[in-house]
Formats: sequence, structure tokens, C-alpha cells
Amino acid sequence: MDQRILWLRNGTGAFSKNIIINGLGMYDAMKPSMVDRKSGTDDYLLMYFHTPVHVHHDGELRPFPAHTFFLWSPGNRHTFGNVQKSWTHSWMHCSGESIPRVLAHSRIPLNTPLLLRDSHAVDRHLESIHSELTTYGVPDPEIVESLTRIWIRCIDREIHHDTEPVRMPKRLLAAVRHIEDHLAEPITLADLAHRSLLSISRFSAEFRTHLQASPIEYVLHLRLQHALHLLRDRNLSVAQVSVSVGFADPFYFSRQFRRRYGLSPMQYRRKLAARI
Repeated sequence: MDQRILWLRNGTGAFSKNIIINGLGMYDAMKPSMVDRKSGTDDYLLMYFHTPVHVHHDGELRPFPAHTFFLWSPGNRHTFGNVQKSWTHSWMHCSGESIPRVLAHSRIPLNTPLLLRDSHAVDRHLESIHSELTTYGVPDPEIVESLTRIWIRCIDREIHHDTEPVRMPKRLLAAVRHIEDHLAEPITLADLAHRSLLSISRFSAEFRTHLQASPIEYVLHLRLQHALHLLRDRNLSVAQVSVSVGFADPFYFSRQFRRRYGLSPMQYRRKLAARI
């Protein structure tokens, strides 16, 4: 990701009393050096270090690894950097009434080093905030506030990932998206496993772990859910609905539909008509 620095001076970042963005940086690359603000700043500072650094914490300068995150409160000391190597960080200065409110309902400890698994919980959110601030002549205050609140909530979830559901691996996300985008086409277990670069048995096991269903069960569930929606359109015959959701045989479609919902597609359609 390219380096981006944005400062909003002279109150231009004061979008409302709820949210004020004073500046943000993405992949801000620094030469060997230290930043030393003993009195900090009068706003909150969210900072993520992409590389190893030293940070003043608990009364002394201490080393911290890459992927360390700090959320400093107003007036807290900011002393950080690396005098031996170039270093990179992403950050945002912000204030406003909504910040302490969302922090009060989070589990993020202030002024404390937090180790994230990677930059995923930082990059996409700063990218969204930066885009809102720079794409439009007048950024929407509600959107800026919402994006900031969502970022803080995602950091909260990230640092407590041991107590949260495990994030789905990208290879499985790709398989799920392929299923969603190709419901009307033939979908085989072998093809899904191949796309995920896994054996069929390993893919099936991982899929069930994350989605609580086998790949075939998941495909069937999505197809029948989509069929429920299409059957509301009286311009489509049951046979057309069947083909549209990936069933080449309308009789097989009808059997699966009845097994799932307790009535045939035609009975379901008549039930809908009776409500009008």
C-alpha cells in the first residue's frame, strides 16, 4: 500500500461535535529517528507499527515487535521510533464526543501495547476513512463518525480474537464467493477444493468448521433460499426458477424444496398468493 499523509488543519476536520479528525497517515515511512512528545497531544492517537520500534511505556523505552498497536488518550506521552533502522507506521489523530463513548463500551485498554495478528484490522479502515475525507468536497459527518466507530470496534474484536469466532481463511472466502456468484451453474466439491488449493477431505473439514455445514449442504441451502425469493415472481415458472438456482431437474428441485420447507414450490407459491 502506498504512503498517504493527510492533515486537517484549522478546524477543517471538525465535521461535528461528535467527530473531529485532525490527521491520519497510512504506511508513513520514517528514517531512523525517534518522535518525542512528552505531553502527547490534546486528542486520541491510534497508532499501528508495521515494523519493530521502541516505545516509551511504563516509565522506560522498551522494544516492541511489528504489528504493535497503541491507542493513546489525550495528554499521554508519545515517544516512539527506531534509531537504528527505518520504520513504518499508520496512525490517526481524532477527538469528539463519540470517541470516549465508543471506547467506554469497548474492551480496548488505553495507553497499552496491543499485539495484532496483522495489518488487516488497520489498513482497510484507514483506507475507508481516508477515502471519505478526500473523495468528496464535503465529507459526510455521519459516515466519518461511523467509519471511526467501526474501526475501534474491529480493533476491540481483533485483540480479543481468542474469545471470538475464528476469522475465515481467505481460501475459504474465495470458495464461498465462487458459490454465491455461480449458483445457477454446476458446482462440484472437487472444483471448490481445487480453487482453495486443498484436498477434498481437508477442504470439506475446514469448510464445516467455519460454516457449520458441508460444502454441498451450503450450496443446497443457498439455492433453496434463492428459490424462495424467485418464486415470488409470478412471471417465472417453477421450471425456470429451478434452472435459475442451479437445478437442472425440476423434479429433483421440487423434492429438495419439499424436504426443506415442508411443501412443494407450487404449494408455496399458492400460499403466497393467498396472503394477498
